[in-house]
Amino acid sequence: MKFLKLLAIPVFLTSATLVSTGSTHRSASFLLQTEVFAINDSLTNVFLKFKPGFGAIVRHRESMGNLVRHVGSFQFEVGRQTYGKEPWEQMYHYPEYGLGYYFADLNDPKLLGYVHASYAYLNSPFFRNDKFSMNYHLAIGLSYVTRCWDYRNNYENLAIGTHLNVYFNVNLNASLRVSKKIELTAGIGGCHYSNGAVAQPNLGLNVIDFDIGFKYFLNDCKAEKVVQEIPAFNKKNEFSITLSAGTKGIERRGTNYLLSTASLYFARQLNQKRKVGFGTDIFYDETLYTEFPDSIHMPFSKVIRNGIFISHEFLIKKFSIVTQLGCYTYYKVEPFFPVYTRLALKYDITPSIFANIGLKAHMGVADFIEWGVGYRFK
Repeated sequence: MKFLKLLAIPVFLTSATLVSTGSTHRSASFLLQTEVFAINDSLTNVFLKFKPGFGAIVRHRESMGNLVRHVGSFQFEVGRQTYGKEPWEQMYHYPEYGLGYYFADLNDPKLLGYVHASYAYLNSPFFRNDKFSMNYHLAIGLSYVTRCWDYRNNYENLAIGTHLNVYFNVNLNASLRVSKKIELTAGIGGCHYSNGAVAQPNLGLNVIDFDIGFKYFLNDCKAEKVVQEIPAFNKKNEFSITLSAGTKGIERRGTNYLLSTASLYFARQLNQKRKVGFGTDIFYDETLYTEFPDSIHMPFSKVIRNGIFISHEFLIKKFSIVTQLGCYTYYKVEPFFPVYTRLALKYDITPSIFANIGLKAHMGVADFIEWGVGYRFK
Protein backbone atom coordinates (compact mmCIF):
# COMPACT_ATOMS: atom_id res chain seq x y z
CA MET A 1 0.00 0.00 0.00
CA LYS A 2 2.79 2.44 0.82
CA PHE A 3 4.32 1.78 -2.59
CA LEU A 4 0.98 2.49 -4.28
CA LYS A 5 0.64 5.70 -2.33
CA LEU A 6 4.07 6.82 -3.47
CA LEU A 7 3.08 6.03 -7.07
CA ALA A 8 -0.08 8.08 -6.62
CA ILE A 9 1.85 11.34 -6.02
CA PRO A 10 3.14 11.87 -9.57
CA VAL A 11 -0.27 10.83 -10.97
CA PHE A 12 -2.08 13.49 -8.98
CA LEU A 13 0.62 16.06 -9.66
CA THR A 14 0.15 15.46 -13.39
CA SER A 15 -3.64 15.75 -13.07
CA ALA A 16 -3.35 19.00 -11.16
CA THR A 17 -1.08 20.45 -13.84
CA LEU A 18 -3.15 19.43 -16.85
CA VAL A 19 -6.49 20.49 -15.38
CA SER A 20 -6.05 24.12 -14.38
CA THR A 21 -9.65 25.32 -14.06
CA GLY A 22 -12.99 24.35 -12.55
CA SER A 23 -13.98 21.73 -10.02
CA THR A 24 -11.71 19.10 -11.56
CA HIS A 25 -8.69 21.13 -10.47
CA ARG A 26 -10.05 21.41 -6.93
CA SER A 27 -10.75 17.66 -6.79
CA ALA A 28 -7.26 16.77 -7.99
CA SER A 29 -5.68 19.12 -5.45
CA PHE A 30 -7.80 17.67 -2.64
CA LEU A 31 -6.86 14.08 -3.55
CA LEU A 32 -3.18 15.01 -3.74
CA GLN A 33 -3.26 16.54 -0.26
CA THR A 34 -5.08 13.49 1.11
CA GLU A 35 -2.43 11.12 -0.25
CA VAL A 36 0.47 13.23 1.07
CA PHE A 37 -1.10 13.39 4.54
CA ALA A 38 -1.63 9.61 4.52
CA ILE A 39 2.04 9.05 3.67
CA ASN A 40 3.14 11.46 6.40
CA ASP A 41 0.96 9.61 8.95
CA SER A 42 2.51 6.27 7.98
CA LEU A 43 5.99 7.72 8.72
CA THR A 44 5.07 9.01 12.18
CA ASN A 45 7.75 7.97 14.68
CA VAL A 46 9.82 6.21 11.97
CA PHE A 47 13.52 7.05 12.06
CA LEU A 48 16.91 6.26 10.54
CA LYS A 49 19.87 5.66 12.84
CA PHE A 50 23.58 5.62 12.01
CA LYS A 51 26.17 4.45 14.58
CA PRO A 52 29.93 4.22 13.84
CA GLY A 53 31.81 2.15 16.41
CA PHE A 54 35.26 1.09 17.55
CA GLY A 55 36.29 -1.88 19.69
CA ALA A 56 38.37 -5.03 19.96
CA ILE A 57 38.09 -8.81 19.71
CA VAL A 58 38.01 -10.47 23.14
CA ARG A 59 40.42 -13.35 23.72
CA HIS A 60 38.19 -15.94 25.41
CA ARG A 61 40.49 -18.91 24.63
CA GLU A 62 44.28 -19.23 24.89
CA SER A 63 44.45 -20.49 21.29
CA MET A 64 42.95 -17.20 20.04
CA GLY A 65 45.96 -15.00 20.84
CA ASN A 66 46.76 -14.57 17.15
CA LEU A 67 43.22 -13.32 16.43
CA VAL A 68 43.02 -10.33 18.79
CA ARG A 69 42.53 -7.18 16.70
CA HIS A 70 41.00 -3.72 16.93
CA VAL A 71 37.65 -3.57 15.13
CA GLY A 72 36.02 -0.69 13.29
CA SER A 73 32.30 -0.94 12.60
CA PHE A 74 29.10 0.87 11.76
CA GLN A 75 25.39 0.10 12.09
CA PHE A 76 22.47 1.44 10.08
CA GLU A 77 18.98 0.94 11.48
CA VAL A 78 15.42 1.68 10.42
CA GLY A 79 13.09 1.75 13.41
CA ARG A 80 9.90 2.99 14.95
CA GLN A 81 9.49 4.75 18.29
CA THR A 82 6.46 3.36 20.12
CA TYR A 83 4.08 5.65 22.00
CA GLY A 84 1.70 3.25 23.77
CA LYS A 85 -0.68 2.18 21.02
CA GLU A 86 -0.55 -1.36 22.48
CA PRO A 87 -0.26 -2.29 26.18
CA TRP A 88 3.14 -4.00 25.84
CA GLU A 89 4.66 -0.71 24.60
CA GLN A 90 3.70 1.03 27.81
CA MET A 91 4.89 -1.88 29.98
CA TYR A 92 8.35 -1.68 28.36
CA HIS A 93 8.45 2.14 28.81
CA TYR A 94 7.81 2.92 25.13
CA PRO A 95 10.74 1.16 23.41
CA GLU A 96 11.89 1.40 19.83
CA TYR A 97 12.18 -1.59 17.51
CA GLY A 98 13.26 -2.20 13.95
CA LEU A 99 15.73 -3.78 11.52
CA GLY A 100 19.42 -3.09 11.11
CA TYR A 101 22.58 -3.73 9.09
CA TYR A 102 25.99 -4.19 10.75
CA PHE A 103 29.42 -4.01 9.13
CA ALA A 104 32.76 -4.68 10.84
CA ASP A 105 36.34 -4.51 9.61
CA LEU A 106 38.23 -7.10 11.65
CA ASN A 107 41.54 -5.44 10.77
CA ASP A 108 43.05 -8.44 8.97
CA PRO A 109 41.59 -8.98 5.47
CA LYS A 110 43.42 -12.27 4.84
CA LEU A 111 42.95 -13.96 8.22
CA LEU A 112 39.61 -12.61 9.53
CA GLY A 113 38.09 -10.52 6.74
CA TYR A 114 34.91 -8.48 7.16
CA VAL A 115 31.52 -9.06 8.77
CA HIS A 116 28.13 -8.22 7.26
CA ALA A 117 25.03 -8.83 9.41
CA SER A 118 21.31 -8.14 9.27
CA TYR A 119 19.20 -8.26 12.43
CA ALA A 120 16.00 -7.38 14.26
CA TYR A 121 16.32 -5.42 17.48
CA LEU A 122 14.54 -3.97 20.49
CA ASN A 123 15.86 -0.89 22.31
CA SER A 124 14.01 -0.43 25.60
CA PRO A 125 14.56 2.34 28.20
CA PHE A 126 15.05 1.79 31.91
CA PHE A 127 15.08 5.58 32.44
CA ARG A 128 13.35 8.22 30.34
CA ASN A 129 12.28 11.85 30.44
CA ASP A 130 11.32 14.32 27.68
CA LYS A 131 14.91 14.83 26.45
CA PHE A 132 17.02 11.95 27.70
CA SER A 133 16.81 8.18 27.99
CA MET A 134 19.04 5.29 29.05
CA ASN A 135 18.32 2.00 27.30
CA TYR A 136 19.26 -1.64 26.82
CA HIS A 137 19.52 -2.94 23.26
CA LEU A 138 18.99 -6.59 22.22
CA ALA A 139 19.53 -7.80 18.64
CA ILE A 140 19.52 -11.17 16.87
CA GLY A 141 20.15 -12.00 13.23
CA LEU A 142 22.48 -13.60 10.69
CA SER A 143 26.04 -12.61 9.82
CA TYR A 144 28.33 -13.34 6.88
CA VAL A 145 32.08 -13.46 7.61
CA THR A 146 34.16 -13.12 4.46
CA ARG A 147 37.13 -15.18 5.76
CA CYS A 148 36.71 -18.49 7.59
CA TRP A 149 38.93 -21.45 8.45
CA ASP A 150 40.42 -23.41 5.57
CA TYR A 151 42.99 -26.15 6.11
CA ARG A 152 44.97 -25.02 3.06
CA ASN A 153 44.67 -21.25 2.88
CA ASN A 154 43.48 -20.03 6.29
CA TYR A 155 44.32 -22.66 8.91
CA GLU A 156 45.15 -20.06 11.63
CA ASN A 157 41.55 -18.83 11.91
CA LEU A 158 40.21 -21.18 14.62
CA ALA A 159 37.30 -18.89 15.52
CA ILE A 160 35.05 -19.13 12.45
CA GLY A 161 34.42 -22.36 10.52
CA THR A 162 31.73 -21.17 8.07
CA HIS A 163 30.88 -17.99 6.20
CA LEU A 164 27.28 -17.92 7.48
CA ASN A 165 26.85 -17.43 11.23
CA VAL A 166 24.37 -16.23 13.82
CA TYR A 167 24.68 -12.70 15.21
CA PHE A 168 23.87 -11.49 18.74
CA ASN A 169 24.27 -8.00 20.16
CA VAL A 170 23.72 -6.62 23.67
CA ASN A 171 24.25 -2.94 24.32
CA LEU A 172 23.68 -0.25 26.96
CA ASN A 173 23.12 3.18 25.44
CA ALA A 174 21.92 6.72 26.05
CA SER A 175 19.95 9.04 23.80
CA LEU A 176 19.65 12.86 23.93
CA ARG A 177 16.99 14.80 21.97
CA VAL A 178 18.51 17.94 20.42
CA SER A 179 15.64 18.91 18.10
CA LYS A 180 12.23 17.66 16.99
CA LYS A 181 13.81 15.31 14.47
CA ILE A 182 17.32 14.56 15.76
CA GLU A 183 18.64 12.58 18.72
CA LEU A 184 22.27 11.89 19.59
CA THR A 185 23.15 8.39 20.78
CA ALA A 186 26.12 6.68 22.44
CA GLY A 187 26.49 3.14 23.74
CA ILE A 188 28.81 0.39 24.88
CA GLY A 189 28.24 -3.34 24.46
CA GLY A 190 29.29 -6.52 22.78
CA CYS A 191 28.39 -8.74 19.85
CA HIS A 192 28.98 -12.40 19.05
CA TYR A 193 29.10 -14.34 15.81
CA SER A 194 29.47 -18.10 15.40
CA ASN A 195 27.83 -20.97 13.52
CA GLY A 196 26.57 -22.80 16.60
CA ALA A 197 29.11 -25.63 16.10
CA VAL A 198 27.45 -26.76 12.85
CA ALA A 199 31.00 -26.89 11.49
CA GLN A 200 34.39 -26.80 13.19
CA PRO A 201 36.48 -24.98 14.20
CA ASN A 202 33.99 -22.71 15.92
CA LEU A 203 35.34 -20.82 18.91
CA GLY A 204 33.31 -17.82 17.76
CA LEU A 205 34.24 -14.15 17.85
CA ASN A 206 33.25 -11.81 20.68
CA VAL A 207 33.69 -8.09 20.09
CA ILE A 208 33.41 -5.37 22.75
CA ASP A 209 32.85 -1.93 21.24
CA PHE A 210 31.76 1.66 21.81
CA ASP A 211 29.55 3.53 19.36
CA ILE A 212 28.31 7.08 18.93
CA GLY A 213 25.82 8.29 16.35
CA PHE A 214 22.52 9.99 15.67
CA LYS A 215 18.87 9.24 15.00
CA TYR A 216 16.84 11.19 12.41
CA PHE A 217 13.03 11.06 12.39
CA LEU A 218 11.46 11.12 8.93
CA ASN A 219 8.50 13.00 10.38
CA ASP A 220 7.79 14.70 13.69
CA CYS A 221 8.07 12.24 16.56
CA LYS A 222 4.82 11.81 18.49
CA ALA A 223 5.75 13.34 21.84
CA GLU A 224 2.53 12.50 23.72
CA LYS A 225 2.64 8.98 25.12
CA VAL A 226 -0.59 7.02 25.47
CA VAL A 227 -1.18 6.06 29.09
CA GLN A 228 -3.79 3.37 29.58
CA GLU A 229 -4.80 1.31 32.56
CA ILE A 230 -2.94 -1.99 32.60
CA PRO A 231 -5.30 -4.82 33.58
CA ALA A 232 -4.60 -6.44 36.93
CA PHE A 233 -2.54 -9.61 36.60
CA ASN A 234 -2.91 -12.72 38.69
CA LYS A 235 0.30 -14.68 39.04
CA LYS A 236 0.03 -18.10 37.43
CA ASN A 237 1.98 -21.30 37.05
CA GLU A 238 2.65 -23.36 33.95
CA PHE A 239 4.43 -26.53 32.95
CA SER A 240 5.91 -27.12 29.49
CA ILE A 241 7.77 -29.75 27.52
CA THR A 242 10.09 -28.85 24.62
CA LEU A 243 11.63 -31.22 22.07
CA SER A 244 14.59 -29.85 20.10
CA ALA A 245 17.24 -31.12 17.71
CA GLY A 246 20.31 -29.87 15.86
CA THR A 247 23.59 -30.95 14.31
CA LYS A 248 27.22 -30.53 15.29
CA GLY A 249 30.50 -30.90 13.42
CA ILE A 250 33.76 -32.21 14.86
CA GLU A 251 37.25 -31.09 13.88
CA ARG A 252 39.01 -33.20 11.26
CA ARG A 253 35.80 -35.07 10.47
CA GLY A 254 33.66 -34.34 7.44
CA THR A 255 30.29 -35.38 8.90
CA ASN A 256 27.72 -33.78 11.19
CA TYR A 257 26.21 -35.54 14.18
CA LEU A 258 22.72 -35.41 15.62
CA LEU A 259 22.06 -33.81 19.01
CA SER A 260 18.66 -33.53 20.63
CA THR A 261 17.14 -32.21 23.84
CA ALA A 262 14.00 -32.94 25.83
CA SER A 263 13.31 -30.15 28.33
CA LEU A 264 10.78 -30.23 31.17
CA TYR A 265 10.15 -26.76 32.56
CA PHE A 266 8.11 -25.28 35.41
CA ALA A 267 7.56 -21.51 35.31
CA ARG A 268 5.70 -18.90 37.28
CA GLN A 269 4.54 -15.82 35.38
CA LEU A 270 5.02 -12.89 37.74
CA ASN A 271 3.45 -10.20 35.54
CA GLN A 272 2.81 -9.32 31.90
CA LYS A 273 6.56 -8.90 31.31
CA ARG A 274 8.38 -11.86 32.83
CA LYS A 275 8.47 -15.45 33.95
CA VAL A 276 10.95 -17.24 36.19
CA GLY A 277 11.34 -20.95 36.66
CA PHE A 278 13.45 -24.07 36.72
CA GLY A 279 13.62 -27.36 34.86
CA THR A 280 15.61 -30.32 33.66
CA ASP A 281 17.20 -31.25 30.32
CA ILE A 282 17.85 -34.69 28.85
CA PHE A 283 20.55 -34.47 26.14
CA TYR A 284 21.33 -37.03 23.43
CA ASP A 285 24.75 -36.41 21.81
CA GLU A 286 25.97 -38.59 18.92
CA THR A 287 29.40 -36.93 18.96
CA LEU A 288 30.20 -38.95 22.10
CA TYR A 289 30.30 -42.11 19.99
CA THR A 290 33.45 -40.78 18.33
CA GLU A 291 35.29 -40.83 21.67
CA PHE A 292 35.32 -44.62 21.75
CA PRO A 293 36.95 -46.91 19.16
CA ASP A 294 34.30 -49.60 19.58
CA SER A 295 31.31 -47.30 19.24
CA ILE A 296 29.11 -50.06 17.76
CA HIS A 297 28.96 -51.81 21.14
CA MET A 298 28.90 -48.62 23.18
CA PRO A 299 25.87 -48.54 25.54
CA PHE A 300 23.19 -45.94 24.85
CA SER A 301 23.54 -44.59 28.40
CA LYS A 302 26.98 -43.14 27.57
CA VAL A 303 25.59 -40.68 25.01
CA ILE A 304 22.89 -39.41 27.38
CA ARG A 305 23.39 -36.52 29.78
CA ASN A 306 21.08 -34.82 32.23
CA GLY A 307 21.13 -31.27 33.56
CA ILE A 308 19.06 -28.94 35.73
CA PHE A 309 18.62 -25.20 35.06
CA ILE A 310 17.11 -21.96 36.28
CA SER A 311 15.39 -19.68 33.78
CA HIS A 312 14.18 -16.14 33.12
CA GLU A 313 11.89 -14.99 30.29
CA PHE A 314 11.11 -11.54 28.91
CA LEU A 315 7.63 -11.51 27.33
CA ILE A 316 6.98 -9.25 24.33
CA LYS A 317 3.59 -9.92 22.73
CA LYS A 318 3.89 -13.47 21.32
CA PHE A 319 7.67 -13.62 21.75
CA SER A 320 9.77 -14.68 24.72
CA ILE A 321 13.50 -13.97 25.17
CA VAL A 322 14.81 -16.80 27.36
CA THR A 323 18.08 -16.99 29.32
CA GLN A 324 19.00 -20.10 31.28
CA LEU A 325 21.89 -21.28 33.44
CA GLY A 326 22.31 -25.00 34.02
CA CYS A 327 24.68 -27.64 35.33
CA TYR A 328 25.10 -31.30 34.44
CA THR A 329 23.89 -33.80 37.03
CA TYR A 330 24.31 -37.11 35.17
CA TYR A 331 26.86 -38.20 32.55
CA LYS A 332 29.06 -41.17 31.69
CA VAL A 333 31.46 -39.07 29.57
CA GLU A 334 32.67 -35.96 31.36
CA PRO A 335 31.47 -32.79 29.61
CA PHE A 336 33.74 -30.03 28.33
CA PHE A 337 32.57 -27.83 31.23
CA PRO A 338 30.13 -28.69 34.06
CA VAL A 339 28.03 -25.54 33.55
CA TYR A 340 26.07 -24.65 30.42
CA THR A 341 24.04 -21.64 29.29
CA ARG A 342 21.17 -21.21 26.86
CA LEU A 343 19.87 -18.16 25.01
CA ALA A 344 16.59 -18.87 23.25
CA LEU A 345 13.73 -17.21 21.41
CA LYS A 346 10.19 -18.57 21.66
CA TYR A 347 7.17 -17.69 19.53
CA ASP A 348 3.63 -18.61 20.57
CA ILE A 349 1.88 -20.28 17.62
CA THR A 350 -1.18 -20.81 19.83
CA PRO A 351 -1.67 -20.19 23.58
CA SER A 352 -0.39 -23.75 24.16
CA ILE A 353 2.02 -24.50 21.28
CA PHE A 354 5.26 -22.57 20.71
CA ALA A 355 8.27 -22.71 18.38
CA ASN A 356 11.75 -22.51 19.89
CA ILE A 357 15.26 -21.71 18.68
CA GLY A 358 18.10 -21.69 21.18
CA LEU A 359 21.87 -21.58 21.41
CA LYS A 360 23.39 -23.89 24.03
CA ALA A 361 26.95 -23.00 25.01
CA HIS A 362 29.80 -23.72 27.43
CA MET A 363 31.78 -20.72 28.69
CA GLY A 364 31.00 -18.63 25.62
CA VAL A 365 31.73 -21.48 23.15
CA ALA A 366 28.66 -22.75 21.27
CA ASP A 367 27.69 -26.39 21.75
CA PHE A 368 24.84 -26.52 19.20
CA ILE A 369 21.76 -24.69 17.93
CA GLU A 370 18.47 -26.18 19.11
CA TRP A 371 15.46 -26.06 16.78
CA GLY A 372 12.30 -27.23 18.48
CA VAL A 373 8.64 -27.09 19.35
CA GLY A 374 6.96 -27.13 22.75
CA TYR A 375 3.62 -27.60 24.46
CA ARG A 376 2.53 -25.53 27.46
CA PHE A 377 0.15 -26.75 30.19
CA LYS A 378 -1.37 -23.90 32.20
